Amino acid sequence: MSYQPDEQIKQDYIQNKLSPEAKTQFEMWLLDHPEAQQDIHIDLMMKAGLKEMAQEQAQPSSRSWWPAVGMAAALLLVVSVYIMPQSGRSQKGMIAPAVTYVSQVRSAEQPVWTLKKDLDNVLQIPTAYLSSDAHQVMVTGSETMAIKDLLPSNDLLTVLIPKGTLSVGPHQLEVTNQVNQEKQVFEFIIKE
Repeated sequence: MSYQPDEQIKQDYIQNKLSPEAKTQFEMWLLDHPEAQQDIHIDLMMKAGLKEMAQEQAQPSSRSWWPAVGMAAALLLVVSVYIMPQSGRSQKGMIAPAVTYVSQVRSAEQPVWTLKKDLDNVLQIPTAYLSSDAHQVMVTGSETMAIKDLLPSNDLLTVLIPKGTLSVGPHQLEVTNQVNQEKQVFEFIIKE
C-alpha cells in the first residue's frame, strides 16, 4: 500500500506538528513528488513571511518621525505657493480642465456641445465595450486638429483641447474607428 498524505498532514507539516516518524515518512514521500515539494515550499515561504511581518508589527517602531514632518512641510509649501495669491500672478490658483462627456443621443436632432475658449477642455467620447481599436479624431472648423492612433481607456477616448487652440465659433468633431471605419460626428461651439 503506497503512502498518500492528506491535506491535514500537509498542514501539520507546515506548522511543524508532525511526530518525527510522520515527518520522516512525509519527507520521503515529498522526494518522489516534486510538484508537492513546490507547493510546500511556497506555503513555508508564506508562513515565514507572515511570521516576520507579525514580529515587525509587534516591535515598537524605531523609525524617526522627522522624515514625515519634512514631507508634510514640503507639501504645505507647495500647496501654499499654488493657492495663495501673489503679486503679478493670476489669483485663480490651480485650475482643473472643463470635462465634457460627448456621446450620441437617441433623438432626431443631436445636441450641440458648448466649450469655453479660455479653459482647457477635455472631451471624453465613449467607445464600444472593451474595445482596444485605434481611433482617429478630427476637429474641423476655422482650424483643423487631427489625432491618429488614439486608444481608448476604460471604454473612453480622451481628447484634450488646450485653451486658445480653437477659435470662437462652430466646430465639428469626427471620431473614426480605424479598424472598422465606423464614424461618429459631433457638433460643438467654442464660446468666449
